[in-house]
Amino acid sequence: MSTRPLVTVVVLFLIATAFSTIFAILNKLPYEFGGTGNPETVAVDSISHGTAISPPLTALVIFAALTALTFRRGWLGIVGLVGDMLLTVLFLVAGLAEPIIRRTLQAPSLGVAGVATIGLSAVNIVLLLLLLFFGVKELRARRQQA
Repeated sequence: MSTRPLVTVVVLFLIATAFSTIFAILNKLPYEFGGTGNPETVAVDSISHGTAISPPLTALVIFAALTALTFRRGWLGIVGLVGDMLLTVLFLVAGLAEPIIRRTLQAPSLGVAGVATIGLSAVNIVLLLLLLFFGVKELRARRQQA
């Protein structure tokens, strides 16, 4: 059982989403997946709804707690792994469904903010795909040990 690659990617993802959240707050990029946020309340909305390019803080705290469970042996570790993978899929779907990516790519000129928006979104999506890969790999390794 080696959770090291999984945990490394989780840490990188949490750092990337912190940068994404700060960028979204500074550029007033509200969430649009599951409703439409107000550009003036992005900081407050980021706690429960996320931003246009980052998941909600509450979900990230749960994600981190589930990751901590992955260090446990037995069913608690499995609960942590499966929970992380379910949240990863949810983050991935929500991230890909946010209209800002499509709108930014269709803009006549990207500009610095547009490039940063696409770049941060791409980093988050790549890290989420890596999380799925390492999560499945870890789950298989634990199944073989059982």
